[in-house]
Amino acid sequence: MVRVISFGQVRLARWLATVTFIALLAGAGLGVAFASSFSCPNDFFIGDYNKEGAAGSIDDGSSKFEYKSWAWNKDNTNYICHCVRNLAANPTRIEWKEINLSGWPKLKQTLFSMYSYEANDIEKRNTTIEYGPQRSQKHTIVPTVYPKISLGKQHNLDKLDDQIILAEYSEAKGPSHLSIGKTSVPNSEAVEGMTDDQIEKYLAENNNALSDFYMEFRSGISESDGKITRLTFECIYEISGDERSTMGFKIADPKVQMAVFKSDRPVFARMWGGSRMKMSGELKIEAKSIHDLETKTSSMQIVSEDNKILGSMPIVYFAGE
Repeated sequence: MVRVISFGQVRLARWLATVTFIALLAGAGLGVAFASSFSCPNDFFIGDYNKEGAAGSIDDGSSKFEYKSWAWNKDNTNYICHCVRNLAANPTRIEWKEINLSGWPKLKQTLFSMYSYEANDIEKRNTTIEYGPQRSQKHTIVPTVYPKISLGKQHNLDKLDDQIILAEYSEAKGPSHLSIGKTSVPNSEAVEGMTDDQIEKYLAENNNALSDFYMEFRSGISESDGKITRLTFECIYEISGDERSTMGFKIADPKVQMAVFKSDRPVFARMWGGSRMKMSGELKIEAKSIHDLETKTSSMQIVSEDNKILGSMPIVYFAGE
């Protein structure tokens, strides 16, 4: 069971708002939104995952992890995914900078970001993964798969947008963007006020004090009289792991944050066993067609009670020009 409460009021009022549970749609396969609990494959170049990709590993004595970035096609839909799996004994902070993917995975745990796209091809760009404790933080440059951007849009190479999805799923009533991600973070209450170095030490001594945050985020449209009148947002999420944990989260874009969570402040969820939950909202807009909208990227940020970012995952969504 998960209870959701406003930022800064965890101790004062733990039950200010309760979010209604929903049962996920039955089904399997990546072509069905909100139905398939995506996870990174154990074998990188096997089956559906053998089309295009880049992979490697880091082992410097204190940190050890592998990264994977690849594209594939399933059910006539193109997908890209970025994964980082920790292979070291202790949890460590890993941040894939340009992807907006970060967290504290423990041994054999994986952080990932997956989305579908409509570009005709992909390209590889160099991006940065930072890792290790703050006092001795390191970084490595890694090849990363992106949707191929037209020559006229290559000034935006640090973004995931431009050619990302207009995907039509069976549950969607119109064009939509779908982002799926997973990260692992420590208890928000337990690490309040700590530096990254202190969190690193705390997690080395409390290896089980981590929880997973899994997210499926959809951005769509609503039409009336042949015009687009609403931008719609749905966020399904699941928290699992340490059943005593409290986890705070917010969307970096303030307009989308307000639309989904009805607050400009982070939302905190206290966990008693894993359950999936849904929050949704909309923004008013006037547009003649889908071509009048922009595709933007932001991030779902997992925060401590003092608003320190503990982890993040990218989200893709429609916005007015």
